[in-house]
Amino acid sequence: MKPEIPFNPFKDHSYSSGKNPYDMSLEELELLLYSRRLELRIKLDKLHKRVNYTKTILEVLKGLGVTEKLEKLYRDIVSNTQPKSNSEQQPQ
Repeated sequence: MKPEIPFNPFKDHSYSSGKNPYDMSLEELELLLYSRRLELRIKLDKLHKRVNYTKTILEVLKGLGVTEKLEKLYRDIVSNTQPKSNSEQQPQ
């Protein structure tokens, strides 16, 4: 029977030895801190990639003029859904 590996680098998994940090040696604490820093750096890199990807898509849409058309469509929808004032309504 194969022993279970507690850490899978291909999954979004935070490795924890299950040991309380108060019971760890100085070397173990340094390794834990180093691994947490690496996890944070990876998450920040993923966030930057998502922001850059979204920014690129928005720039392309703006260059094609799609954003202006969407804004105009939104304004038309909002103006059609607003209730008319009493002076604009027909007398009954």
